[in-house]
Amino acid sequence: MANLPIPARQGTPTSLSPSLAALLKLVADQSPAVRVATIPRALTPAERTEAQSRLRDLDARNNAPRGGADTLGEIAILLAGFTITARLTEAQAEAQTETYADATDDLPAWAIAAARRAWARGETDGLKGKIDPSFPPAPAHVRALALQAMAFPRAEAVRIRRLLTAKVE
Repeated sequence: MANLPIPARQGTPTSLSPSLAALLKLVADQSPAVRVATIPRALTPAERTEAQSRLRDLDARNNAPRGGADTLGEIAILLAGFTITARLTEAQAEAQTETYADATDDLPAWAIAAARRAWARGETDGLKGKIDPSFPPAPAHVRALALQAMAFPRAEAVRIRRLLTAKVE
């Protein structure tokens, strides 16, 4: 576990301009059953460029590589934060890391990092079972928290795509 690389931190996405955020909210408030969203005015060239740029960033985040050394590095950081893991033998530590890797190998490292931060902050709403933040989370809890972290960027990408294809009323 100690030999795993520590991954680089990814920056958080920047906020949208107020005008684009307002249009995005209009689209978000419309029923997803409506095939084509409507907006009260056309996007300005600057808004369209901003939306397309944000969509590229979100797509890169949503389609980030899964598994690999960065994911294992995030798992190592997670487990290293608990004294109980320091008592494990090398074989036990490897088996534990492998179990977490099995549960998260289809998730990007940034989502595992978000899950780790959520656990450390006690932001575990919605998790099933007894939660004790003084112990390492179960692999299934790491997975659930990572999937929660992935939900917003995925939903925002859908909203931006709807906005970029919206009809002007």
